[in-house]
Amino acid sequence: MAEATYQYSINDDLPAEVTRANIKTSWLKAKIELGPVMETPVSKINTNEDVLDITFESDLTPAEKTYLDGDTIDPAGGMLAVVDNLIESSSAQYDQSGYTYKERTDPYTVTSTDYETFLEIEKDFSNETWVRVGVALTWAYSHPGTRFSFKVDADDEAFLGGTIRPPSSSLSDKNADAMFRSKLISAGSHTFKLQFKSGKSGKAAKIHTCSLEVQVIGA
Repeated sequence: MAEATYQYSINDDLPAEVTRANIKTSWLKAKIELGPVMETPVSKINTNEDVLDITFESDLTPAEKTYLDGDTIDPAGGMLAVVDNLIESSSAQYDQSGYTYKERTDPYTVTSTDYETFLEIEKDFSNETWVRVGVALTWAYSHPGTRFSFKVDADDEAFLGGTIRPPSSSLSDKNADAMFRSKLISAGSHTFKLQFKSGKSGKAAKIHTCSLEVQVIGA
């Protein structure tokens, strides 16, 4: 399938606080891909003068397009109308019906080879239900040979995880990724924890931002 690019005016479509200088494209990419209806991956995001181009691997579905911009321009709606989706914000948490999101934007250097908890979300479920857990993060590597691991557990229940290794680009570059998984969870109170550890003693990675979301998607 051919890529599809959606173009917006930074001055006319985005919130007044957003400029070309402070848009964080890696942060925006992660925010888009963590959207509750988003399935189409982002290929790239570019800015040029007053233009913001968001390119996806294929055309968006109607639901994805509505989530992205609310099907409106001048100004755009949807998630593009929210300042914190376009620039890195201070630490925040918010709750909606069946949906909880928490983020950290205070940079932290991962050095421990044991898992350390960065974010926690506690939720109560009256019945066995399906939940969608998502993670978004931006990071940079501090030393050659660095790698780090992450995982999300709900008590003893493993949801997602993996090991991230350096790209071929400069160690100082900021990298971004987003991932999610849906799973059936038992009734009761559960604490979802996003944890990180260094892959090798003495080798560090700096986490710039990270977020954790838990969404109820059905019984």
